[in-house]
Amino acid sequence: MKPEQHFDHAGLSPMGMQMVPKYADGGRDETQDVVRVSSAQVQNLGMRTAQVKIGRLSDSVNVPGTVAWDPQLAVTVSARTNVTIEKLYVRAPFAPVKTGQPLAEILAPQWSAAAAEYFALGDAKSTEGRALQASARARLRALGMDDATIRGLRARSGTITLRAPIDGVVGQLDVKQGQQVGEGMPIMTINGLDKVWVEAAIPQAQAGGIGAGTPIAATFSALPDETFHGEVEALLPDVDPA
Repeated sequence: MKPEQHFDHAGLSPMGMQMVPKYADGGRDETQDVVRVSSAQVQNLGMRTAQVKIGRLSDSVNVPGTVAWDPQLAVTVSARTNVTIEKLYVRAPFAPVKTGQPLAEILAPQWSAAAAEYFALGDAKSTEGRALQASARARLRALGMDDATIRGLRARSGTITLRAPIDGVVGQLDVKQGQQVGEGMPIMTINGLDKVWVEAAIPQAQAGGIGAGTPIAATFSALPDETFHGEVEALLPDVDPA
C-alpha cells in the first residue's frame, strides 16, 4: 500500500499483506509457475517423464482389404468385324494365358479375302512382293484386325486364330463356341498380373491424413509369414452409404 517502502526479504508487510518479489529487470519469480509433485504421488500415479522433441505424430489404421485386378493392365479382346466363333480354346474364366497363346478360331467373311492375299504373299522375296505384302497387311489393319491378330494369322480352313496379346488371366468370357458375334462386341477380357490392387474400405472418421503416398503394410491370411510394404496410390472419391 506504500510504494516508498521496500524490504530485502520475503514475508508479510507491516499491514499484514504478502509481499511480492520485484527484480531489477522487471521479471518475476519463475518458480511460482512450477507444479511440484511429491515422489509418493509420482509413484502412486505411475507418472513417466520424457524429453520434449519436435517430430511427427504417427498413427495406424487397421482395416480389412481385398486383392483385385489392376484395371490399368486389363485388355479386351473384341470382334472388330462380324465373326462366328468356330472354336474356343479358353472355355472358362480364370484360365491363365500366355502372350501369343491361341484363344479362339473365328470365321470372319470380311477378313477372308484380305487374309488369303496376306497368306499368298507370305513367302515373297522380291521387293515388289514385299511391298504387296505390306499393302495386304495395311488392308487387314484398315478392316479392323490388330497387330497381335495379324502376327498370329494361320491359314486353317478359312478361319483366323485370335491370340492372347498379354500374359494374364481371363477375367471375363463373353461368348460360347459357335456363337455369332457382332462388330465391336467383346469376346473376353484378360487381366494382367504384373501388378494387383489392394482395395481397403477406410471409415470416414479415420480417413483424415490418409492420401496418395501414405505408407502401408499389408498382410494376408494365405501368407501369414510375409508382410508387403507399399504406399497408397489413391484415395478414391467414392463413399459407401452404409
